[in-house]
Amino acid sequence: MRNELQNIFDLIPKEKGDYKRAKNLKNYNVAELKPIIPNLLEWIQDMNWPISGIVAEYLVDNFIEIENEIYPILITVDHIWKWNVINIFKDLIVDEKNIEIIKRIAKNPTEMEKSEELDLLCKEVVEKRKW
Repeated sequence: MRNELQNIFDLIPKEKGDYKRAKNLKNYNVAELKPIIPNLLEWIQDMNWPISGIVAEYLVDNFIEIENEIYPILITVDHIWKWNVINIFKDLIVDEKNIEIIKRIAKNPTEMEKSEELDLLCKEVVEKRKW
């Protein structure tokens, strides 16, 4: 860990326009940020937030090390957040428990998942990835 890193939670963006903290993430390896990955994933709940793309890019670049952190999101009832997570990481997901959720949504979606078109996204992913 870096000596200057006194409180890792200070690296979490504080508001939608916190470009400084969002851009600063690239200066840290994922091992250093591991404790705050769930906090960073919260910034992709709404991809209309100005810094969501910057945070998403960091997470994509480090997905191998953080894939297990998306499972708790995939089992929530926040279907927009699930849609964002699946859409952002659709080409990278390899963990079987995450794949099973995506396959379930594609084959047997809830009414809410249908209303958010999450089932359509999951069908596309299942077909593309040949799961």
